[in-house]
Amino acid sequence: MSDWLDQLRFAVDANPVLAGLPAAIEQVLVDDAFLFQRDVHERAICHRLASYLQVRFPSWHVDCEFNRDGHEAKALIGLKESIVEEEGSLVYPDIIVHKRGTTRTSWLLK
Repeated sequence: MSDWLDQLRFAVDANPVLAGLPAAIEQVLVDDAFLFQRDVHERAICHRLASYLQVRFPSWHVDCEFNRDGHEAKALIGLKESIVEEEGSLVYPDIIVHKRGTTRTSWLLK
């Protein structure tokens, strides 16, 4: 297909957590080519990709624009709260595969 997809497949070989990603990307490129041809907003594409990821990660939650880490607002790691509030460094990932209601470390360590 393309060099970036080959590089992604190589990354998957090194990190099996990413195993569902290449197939989901290929599926959105094929099944939803219309979205790319019409230059729709990235949120529409992210939604379709997230739906294909959900099938590949059935025991996880796949969300778009999810802004929580446990019960707290998701923020960039290592920034002081005053910086987060003043400069708007809260984050809203386009797509996240996670366990809702848990903190980043609680599900990464299981």
